[in-house]
Amino acid sequence: MQFRLECHEVLESTSSLVKQRAEDGAAEGLAIQALRQSAGRGRQGRGWESPAGNLYISVLLRPAVPLRDAPQWSFVAAVALAETLNGLLPEASKLSLKWPNDLLLQGAKAAGILVETGIAPSHALDWICIGIGVNFSRFFPTKSFCVIHNFQLTLHIIFGT
Repeated sequence: MQFRLECHEVLESTSSLVKQRAEDGAAEGLAIQALRQSAGRGRQGRGWESPAGNLYISVLLRPAVPLRDAPQWSFVAAVALAETLNGLLPEASKLSLKWPNDLLLQGAKAAGILVETGIAPSHALDWICIGIGVNFSRFFPTKSFCVIHNFQLTLHIIFGT
């Protein structure tokens, strides 16, 4: 799979744009990042505060898996994100997972994941949008740290580097 990263200054929601592109037939591997979201959202339509200094990114996948496997992607994404973020934290500060889509640091929400799916007319899984929000500014208050690690984390999530 080849990833393509689009960066935007401000979007209503990275996931909304990925979903729109998925419905328009975009190939998997599309990743959309915004420095700020004006209408970010979480599970069950809850708002997600999205000020500058944090990571907001959504990725389009089109896996050839049964529709019944779609809910597992939230947990897969959470584990992958936790492994990535744990590499940025001191040894004593490890993240914990809160089912189904939150990562906690010292009991507070450090990141959230929103997985949305599209169903083909044949009732098969058409696409998966994995939206990720990481609260860098709250847990890493030094602005330069946020910018550097935000960029590094984006590269790692998208390109595995």
